Amino acid sequence: MKVRGGVVGACLAAVLAGCGYVDSSVTFVPERYRQPAPSAHLDPEPDVKKLVADNLQLVFAGHPTDVRVGPPHRDGMHWQACVTAMVPGIAGALQQIRILLSVEDGKVGDRTRITAEHWCAADKLEPI
Repeated sequence: MKVRGGVVGACLAAVLAGCGYVDSSVTFVPERYRQPAPSAHLDPEPDVKKLVADNLQLVFAGHPTDVRVGPPHRDGMHWQACVTAMVPGIAGALQQIRILLSVEDGKVGDRTRITAEHWCAADKLEPI
């Protein structure tokens, strides 16, 4: 039995009409039934020193001193950098705080407190 291309296309169109578009990387489906390919938008490398200096109160609570910043590292589509500072503790004594700072679209993102054993703690940190 010979199957014609038009019949297969009509069946495929009927099946796809019920479930929406197909992933853009599927090659056996005609292009008009595929989703558009996603545009990969990679953040450019940020100037972490300037970003931290401009947003000190957003990065650290209190009044940080001796702020040091490591180089940015790509993390998927965004960037991460190690940041340390001396921050007053509860009793007023200064304590060193290490933070892994995420930079997304050139803005301060997540801030995660880390220990000295974290991979970024080995980075060479420079004062801002």
